[in-house]
Amino acid sequence: MLKVSVVICTHNPKKNYLDRCIQALLMQSLPLEEWEVVLVDNGSKIPVAQTVDLSCHPHFSIISEPELGLTLARLRGIKESKGSLIVFVDDDNILSNNYLEIALRIAEAYPFLGAWGGSTLPEYEVSPPEWFNGCEIYIGVREIKRDSWSNFPAGLSSVPIGAGMIVRRTVAEFYADSVRVTSYRRKLGRVGNLLTGGEDIDIAYSSCDLGLGKGVFKELKLIHLIPASRLEEPYILKLAEGSAYSDYMLRYYRDESDKMKKDKKNILDRLRLWRYLSSLSQTRRRIVLAEFRGIKKAQMELANT
Repeated sequence: MLKVSVVICTHNPKKNYLDRCIQALLMQSLPLEEWEVVLVDNGSKIPVAQTVDLSCHPHFSIISEPELGLTLARLRGIKESKGSLIVFVDDDNILSNNYLEIALRIAEAYPFLGAWGGSTLPEYEVSPPEWFNGCEIYIGVREIKRDSWSNFPAGLSSVPIGAGMIVRRTVAEFYADSVRVTSYRRKLGRVGNLLTGGEDIDIAYSSCDLGLGKGVFKELKLIHLIPASRLEEPYILKLAEGSAYSDYMLRYYRDESDKMKKDKKNILDRLRLWRYLSSLSQTRRRIVLAEFRGIKKAQMELANT
């Protein structure tokens, strides 16, 4: 069995970003014969097979998943891959050249962990506007300054994000089997231009479901390529709404439904309070309102089921 499977899920990728992603993979310190690349083309208008050539890699495949959705693409990647570890890489990620080697080292040193990740550092196409300060988390920018792990799901500081997440095959297959029989989980993750999420947190929590832990390590680093369009306020507002919706849905279905029903009024009151806090800038207020819309959308959807 191969040691590592790198699963790249892509939908209409920027060619120069995907090229840089693949070049970084070819520079990995882990010998090529020990790992594979599974590139999942999730309904791209121009088939990725026409633009990508990785014939120099001994274990490389391009798989087509025509039904849109990041969760569906990841399920396909899990099914088609063979490695004992799966590394989920976005098409705009540049892994450090020892990323896979470190991932394996952590797997051996921490056998009680089922999912882990590291820092996602930004490379901006243009300088972020002043109002963007504090919004980095929405676009998956996160610097890990100390190692942390836990088997307590609500311990968010130890939850890895999707970019560069490493998952043991046992966890990945357990997650895949669970998603197939739980319809709401298939709705998590990006679907075309719909900016929902939460599938990465769901994967990490699946590790806890199996009695394993999740963690983050400062030694694991990747660069996230960020185009100018992702620094525009309308995009961030849409992302904030989609993230709040997904987070609410995920927590509701993961055995927190009773508590959330009791806390519903308090959540709404807090959001109304935040809206009027004088310390918030106009942009920050709009972001809070976008999160409110996402939560409200989730609540209305749940009320109709």
